[in-house]
Amino acid sequence: MINCFYLYAVVWSGILLLYSLNLSEYSQPLSIDVYIFLIVTILISIIIGTCLRKKFFFKRVKTSDKKVNKLSVVFLTILFLLNVIYMKDIPLFTLGKKESYGSMSGLPFFLVLLYIYGIFFALKNIYYFLCSNFKRKEFFIAFLFVEIIFLLLFSRSQLLISILGAGFILLSYLESENKIKIKYVILTFALLAIGLYFFGVLGNIRCGYKPLDCSFITILGRIKKWPGFIPKSYQWAYTYAITPLSNLDLNIRSVKPINNFIALISELFPETFTKRLIGNQMIIKTAQHYSVLTATSAFTNAYVTFGIMGAYIVYICLCMNVFIGLWWNTKVNDEQFSTLFFSYMTVIFVFTVFENPLKFTATALVIYIIFLSSIVNNFVGKKNIKFIYK
Repeated sequence: MINCFYLYAVVWSGILLLYSLNLSEYSQPLSIDVYIFLIVTILISIIIGTCLRKKFFFKRVKTSDKKVNKLSVVFLTILFLLNVIYMKDIPLFTLGKKESYGSMSGLPFFLVLLYIYGIFFALKNIYYFLCSNFKRKEFFIAFLFVEIIFLLLFSRSQLLISILGAGFILLSYLESENKIKIKYVILTFALLAIGLYFFGVLGNIRCGYKPLDCSFITILGRIKKWPGFIPKSYQWAYTYAITPLSNLDLNIRSVKPINNFIALISELFPETFTKRLIGNQMIIKTAQHYSVLTATSAFTNAYVTFGIMGAYIVYICLCMNVFIGLWWNTKVNDEQFSTLFFSYMTVIFVFTVFENPLKFTATALVIYIIFLSSIVNNFVGKKNIKFIYK
């Protein structure tokens, strides 16, 4: 299985490398605090990952008694239709016509519910598909069903999260079968390159431009030079990769931390909970190079609330989630939980580049659902589960 700690080290090292290419005006020299924080957390991740490397591996379940949960399909369909009725259109079909960049929104609560349960349902079914050795096609169809919903709603983040999660589960499966070969590695990078290319194409369309017209992202990303042999559609991926780090550096340089522990607590749990417990008085204001490029990494808000120590606390809490998962797995020995949870935590560690996945409801609550499903599975009994399993 992919080691989430190793991947954190690889991803953030890659971000530093891309940043150092200095292709954008956002790539200003980083402060010493940023360098120290990233180097320390990367090294700690490598150490922890090495110590726990034997804990992460693909575990099978028997799929002979498993079926696609029809209630879940109906549930997701209803949530999709409610959001379409609320928005009065299907976002994919109105790209560049009705909405400005970043302004699409669905029905409050129900859209988030669609996202979090949709991601869980997609990952569960791709896991069952692999456990059946690719024989139970209905599980793969159920996975595609969720991806089509996300595509129709033009939910690029949810598409990326679910596809990444599925990819990590697939890599874990191939590793368990000793099937990871050079051709699969090449294929993985090829698919990643294709995906990032079309990520840029969709970005152009969403902003009202022709598919290959990258003039908007060139201005938005403040691209000052670009290698001629690389398609300009990749400017979207490059801008999304470096601006969170640039925004983090901007805040560390220019914003004075408020040093409020209650505000820091709100960064460690889903905002859907903290808003009700703490209220909206803890509104954190962060600096951004450009109001549209809001991604500031998982650590920026934590820095503003509690200084650089806040950033370290968020990193520690991310690690604690993995440790709790390891502890739980020793208590219940739940094969499905083990594979889904650690694959999804790998996604969470990747998304620290863009946002705080412990706070952002659409990513954080998936962790809780995976835990809840394991609790129900182990303490209610498989035969009594009607909604999550069948």
